[in-house]
Order: sequence, then structure tokens, then C-alpha cells
Amino acid sequence: MTKDFHQHVIFILMLPLAAALIYQRFEPISAFGVPAILLMYYAYNTENGPIAAIAGIALIPLYLVYTYLILIIPDGIPAFLLLFDPVNNLIYLIGTAPYSAMNGLIGYLTATRKPAYLMIAAILFGICLLYLSFIYPMFIEWLVATRG
Repeated sequence: MTKDFHQHVIFILMLPLAAALIYQRFEPISAFGVPAILLMYYAYNTENGPIAAIAGIALIPLYLVYTYLILIIPDGIPAFLLLFDPVNNLIYLIGTAPYSAMNGLIGYLTATRKPAYLMIAAILFGICLLYLSFIYPMFIEWLVATRG
């Protein structure tokens, strides 16, 4: 194993942890906006598109695990018990799949360092923020209303 491989693995594992820790204090748009910017910075500096894409796609699933490990539900129940609820996890992953795909594409496009691709990545980043601000909250409200 090379030193670079270990650095890539550490980045992939630490990026969602940053999102989980930010989410404890701020709005979801900050929790995912800051890691997306870090992803773009990482991808631009390393020029490693596949690793940046994996880091972007893995952001949400690993964030889910980290958040459940850190969070305590107000009733005093450890949130990690929610990891064993496949229905909620599946619904959450379906709702965030477009964001994960866009994050992976942002990472890959930024790693190319071509001006046209950087512009597309910046536009996708804006779309991601709009998705987190408007579409995802509506999805959650609809989900709560239909599940009772």
C-alpha cells in the first residue's frame, strides 16, 4: 500500500465525519456545503477523479452512520440503534441519492481541472445547495405525512 492510498482512504472516511460534526451545530446546508467545498478542493489538488467521485458518493451513506453514532435522540435513546432500521435507512438513502450522485460528479469534474468542467462543477454545486434547501425538506415533509 502506498502513502497516497492511505491519504485517499483517510479523506473518504473523514469527509462525512466533518459533515456529521457540522450538522450537530448548523443547518444541513452548512453540513453538506462545507464538505462539498472540501471535496472540490481535494479533487482539484490531487487530480484524482475516481477517488474524488467515490468520496462524493460515499459522503451521504457514511454521514448517516457517523450521525447515528454521534447523535443521542432526545428520549435518551442512542441513535445508533436506528442503524438497524432498514426502512428508514432506505428511505433516507433514496431521498439523498441525487445529492450523492451530484457530489460524485462534482468531485470527478473538478479533478479534471478543465475550465469548462470546473464551471459545470460549480453549477452542480449550486444545484446541490438548492436541492438541500428546497427539494429535500419537501421530500421529508411528504414522507412524514404519508407515514403517519
